[in-house]
Amino acid sequence: MRELFQVLRLKQWIKNFLIFVPLIFSKNFFVPEKFILTIYGIAIFCLFASSAYVLNDLIDYKKDKHHPVKKSRPLASGALKIKNAVVLLILLITISLGLAYHLNPYFAASGISYLALNLAYSLFLKNIVIIDVMVLASFYVIRIVSGGVLIDVPLTPWFVIMTMLLALFLGFGKRRHELTQLGDNAGFHRISLKEYSTYFLDQMISVVTSSIIIVYIFYTLDETTKLHFNTSLFPLTIPFVIYGIFRYTYLIFQKEKGGCPTNTIWSDIPLLIDVALWVSAILYIIQ
Repeated sequence: MRELFQVLRLKQWIKNFLIFVPLIFSKNFFVPEKFILTIYGIAIFCLFASSAYVLNDLIDYKKDKHHPVKKSRPLASGALKIKNAVVLLILLITISLGLAYHLNPYFAASGISYLALNLAYSLFLKNIVIIDVMVLASFYVIRIVSGGVLIDVPLTPWFVIMTMLLALFLGFGKRRHELTQLGDNAGFHRISLKEYSTYFLDQMISVVTSSIIIVYIFYTLDETTKLHFNTSLFPLTIPFVIYGIFRYTYLIFQKEKGGCPTNTIWSDIPLLIDVALWVSAILYIIQ
């Protein structure tokens, strides 16, 4: 039973709370019907995400046996049998698709897109330099879009751009950590790492972090934003975003973290406080 929970990667479910973002910025956070609908959507997307993780482990378990960290995963270590993982995958996909379609056919389509892109990533896209990180970033964008589809709220280009940039930041940080931790064996564990260097990744991180801050500042100052939310207080949230980006950058370069963005964020109290303050400020300003 323990192995089943491990292969589902429950800690990674936190990413699915991105589905909340359209609810918050559409000023529907305190609308019971849409709040509950979003909760259901998050729960279902957690099943989609776990399906993708099981699928990835089934494809990579032989290579994972030689990875210093991934070798302890249930399939790579032999703690979970292949046939049991296949049965679990079929159940997860069947249940998640059924529930998603019942909730919203377009939401189900988002889930299918997520699974299809994950399959393509696991099979070949992860081996293509730069494209691999862009695909990882797309998974975050799909979550945001799914949240908008679920409550029938159109997303502004600002949200898609900011989500993509933030996800690229996390993705390049992840690749940098892998490259430094695996050293000369990096290319064996992930083909695309042969084409990366710490210098190049440092440049990409620098470009993306600057872009995130600039885009967010423009968003808060944009007249459309002021008119939509009927407030000019959004610039007050800029310091939280700047600190959050700088703090995570500090964790990447000074603490050599970032290999698992979820664990990196959850293990850093200052960053968690900053995120909580940013969310609280946003809710106060727009409600």
